[in-house]
Amino acid sequence: MLNSPKNRLKDHQAYLTEMILEGSGDNYLGADAVAKWYRRNLRIFANTYDFTDFESEERLLLIYGSGHVWQLRQLFMDSPDFEYVELNEYLKK
Repeated sequence: MLNSPKNRLKDHQAYLTEMILEGSGDNYLGADAVAKWYRRNLRIFANTYDFTDFESEERLLLIYGSGHVWQLRQLFMDSPDFEYVELNEYLKK
């Protein structure tokens, strides 16, 4: 249930409609917290390149919490070096 696209979108939207609104004026407390979250996901994505041997590996399985999935999915889908496979679809087979 937590891994459904609807719930993943809801998790992601919380960053954009709740967390980011914290603070006011010159105090970007919420925006800075969201930026750190995006930075964390970008680092996960970059680290994936570091440990992936594209010459010999056919598949790669990453397991992260549902809060990470929305951003990581977008990064892997946009990358020309990876073919993203939706886990829910794979598990149905």
